[in-house]
Amino acid sequence: MVERLHGEGRLRIQAASFQGLEPSTNGEVSIRIRRRGEAHTTMVSGAALINSSGIEYDWRRVARPLPQQLLARGLIRPGPLALGIAAEVDGAVLDAEGRPAERLFAMGPPLRGMWWESTAVTDVASQAKALAARLATPRPV
Repeated sequence: MVERLHGEGRLRIQAASFQGLEPSTNGEVSIRIRRRGEAHTTMVSGAALINSSGIEYDWRRVARPLPQQLLARGLIRPGPLALGIAAEVDGAVLDAEGRPAERLFAMGPPLRGMWWESTAVTDVASQAKALAARLATPRPV
């Protein structure tokens, strides 16, 4: 089907970065993109647009307030290969200086750089077990 639609000119596949939504008066979806290797942006419209870029795992590039604020305050640091955030094996998040947090923990996708696969139930369950053991262990005051 993809080949047929592409051959008919009804499907275009482009490597580009999303720059923003634009108003459309004809009922189509319109976005502004910057094609790979180009400096200028271009408007693209269509009956449907499919974003297949996937999830951004580099938290330094995630445009959400929580990751931005945690990074700005030095409460977290990027994980290995800039995938997710850095943490101890038991889920204690590492701050900008590499010190484990006493009250900030993570498991699952934010720890992708450590565990690679952190979405399957069995993967997250083993992380949850390690975190539960950490939380159940009394800490010196």
